[in-house]
Amino acid sequence: MLLSPWWRVELAPGASSGLHTHPADEIGDVIEGQGEIRMEGQPALKVKAGDGFVVPGGVKHDAHNDGRQTLKLVAVCVMEKGQPLATPAP
Repeated sequence: MLLSPWWRVELAPGASSGLHTHPADEIGDVIEGQGEIRMEGQPALKVKAGDGFVVPGGVKHDAHNDGRQTLKLVAVCVMEKGQPLATPAP
């Protein structure tokens, strides 16, 4: 069975989500603000309100607010039932 949980993230200026992974691709959209999606092995992806992004499943990543207002994101993963939504990464 597949689940499609979605979540909303709000990061204050200078804050980050913390390095983590998801068991499936994360498909996200920036609602407000600006920041970076930092994925292991890739240059930081600059994002702003109206931008979408995809983080491949299993890739260590972190969202960081480098702007002056709250960074607001929404995201979804389509994954197998019983898997954790996110796992902290070392």
